[in-house]
Amino acid sequence: MEEQSKREDQILKKLIVEAGTESPSHDFKAKLMDAVREKADQKVVYKPLIPGKVWIVVAAVFIGVAVIAVLFPSSGMLSSFGLDTSIVETGISIPKPEFSKTFIYAMIFLSLFLFQVPFLKKYVEAKYRID
Repeated sequence: MEEQSKREDQILKKLIVEAGTESPSHDFKAKLMDAVREKADQKVVYKPLIPGKVWIVVAAVFIGVAVIAVLFPSSGMLSSFGLDTSIVETGISIPKPEFSKTFIYAMIFLSLFLFQVPFLKKYVEAKYRID
């Protein structure tokens, strides 16, 4: 194994010596710095794949359907849309959810935290803006 490594090193050194080194043109550094400055001046605008308004609409529809399903489990709204109401007609009822106070408080604090994140992000970006 060590012999093979030495042989590869010798071959590599021989190839490097044969290839020689190239010296860059006299204005290489200036061209490189100009390219770096041009790249630094370009502003990249990041856009999310799915806009925030679409997420709000999706969440509103999901919450609306969930609320309607819980509040009106045996209403005739399903039949008005032409959906199968056999579950409702069989007398199967959806139990009303009962949440503990701890769970409710946790959800309130979680929603407040998630509500604050965009405002905190804007504040930090404005305070530590690098121009």
